[in-house]
Amino acid sequence: MHRTFQFLIALFLFAPPLRSDDLLVKEIDRRINLEPSYKGQPHYALLVFGRDPQSVVWIVEDGKVLYIDKNANRDLTDDGAPIPATEEHTFKSVNGEKHWGMNYVLDKWTLPNGSPVTEFRLTHGNYGNPEDTYALSLTLGGKIPVYAGWSPIFAKTPSDVNPIDFGHPVAPRSLRFDEIVLGAKQSRFSIAFTTPKAPHRSPARLSIDAIPRTVNPIAQIDWPVKEGADPVQTTHVLTERCCYWEFYTKTFEIPENVVEGKATVTISVPAVHFPLELSTDHFEIPVVNKK
Repeated sequence: MHRTFQFLIALFLFAPPLRSDDLLVKEIDRRINLEPSYKGQPHYALLVFGRDPQSVVWIVEDGKVLYIDKNANRDLTDDGAPIPATEEHTFKSVNGEKHWGMNYVLDKWTLPNGSPVTEFRLTHGNYGNPEDTYALSLTLGGKIPVYAGWSPIFAKTPSDVNPIDFGHPVAPRSLRFDEIVLGAKQSRFSIAFTTPKAPHRSPARLSIDAIPRTVNPIAQIDWPVKEGADPVQTTHVLTERCCYWEFYTKTFEIPENVVEGKATVTISVPAVHFPLELSTDHFEIPVVNKK
């Protein structure tokens, strides 16, 4: 439902208390105490739930089956039978390339702290790229849908894995472009909420379905201007959603009197509707002139 900015600003508060990026679990015990006899080359991924360093779940793909350490006890042999690949499919692209995909699906399991993980779905496929693609979705606590993947999440050894941090504080990030070009016809402005950037970690992304459809994030942009000029600030209600985790507007315009420099984008969401903590509510994006 569309709302005017005046009505939104009366309701909007900054999202939950800001937390620093150091809340990511820094040191993770990567031990696996017991593993099954694999039939092929295993591929490892590590899911970290919350800030408890013990809430780590190994998943291992072996051919077309997936082992999940559901009870997080570092034993991959006591969790029942592995999950078989389903929904296998192949097709050819418009240029004749063979594409294929398959899914591993699990409705629910419960972490040692009692929190449920639901709607687990891991897609493995190759769509004409040199490397296979993995896409992972699940719901935290049965309430918060999140995504990961489209970047490497599996490795051939546990020591090479980049853990995925689920349930950690997230931060707004710019999508689709890394800079704003003066004079460009740019009408789309997009953000996503992701786990903070950190070395040797794989990002998790908040689903667009984690925030009610009647609630729209607001982007306030403070633009760079010439020294001594009046400040330039614009406000954009992100009424559109797309592509799993993208919040955006199609009515974006670069205001006049803006110069090269850095724009500061501050995102606000009503705290009552934002399901995770924010590590920060703002980010900077370069403004450049390429004429």
